[in-house]
Amino acid sequence: MEKMKMKKVESQTVKDKRLGLILMIPIVLVIFIIMGGLLIRAIYWSFTDKVVGSDPNFIGLKNYIGLFQDKVYWKSLRNTAIYTGGCILAKLLLGLLWAGRERTPAIIAALMVLPVVWDSLSHGIQAMDPKLLELAR
Repeated sequence: MEKMKMKKVESQTVKDKRLGLILMIPIVLVIFIIMGGLLIRAIYWSFTDKVVGSDPNFIGLKNYIGLFQDKVYWKSLRNTAIYTGGCILAKLLLGLLWAGRERTPAIIAALMVLPVVWDSLSHGIQAMDPKLLELAR
């Protein structure tokens, strides 16, 4: 008798999971269609000289050639890689350091959120004073 009840419970759980997946299909399709369309348009525009208010003219790899020859681009790419790697390493080390503890002290939690806050603050500062962008060069 108990086995029969277990099968009904498991069967209902499987049905619930299946229904959940079926109900997710429409929104997942919409998201993929919208994001896919934007991605394809962005890739197309990267091969043109598109400016706001004008029609795009196909120029091929000219944008990419100019980008790869730009020293500021390579410096920015290097800085981004260092920043990202540092954040990942710091979070990993903090996580390993505090793994197994019941409660993380507030200072450690604040340090783990600091990169996100700092990123937002730095973008805000750069938006207020474009001259600060010159510091990156």
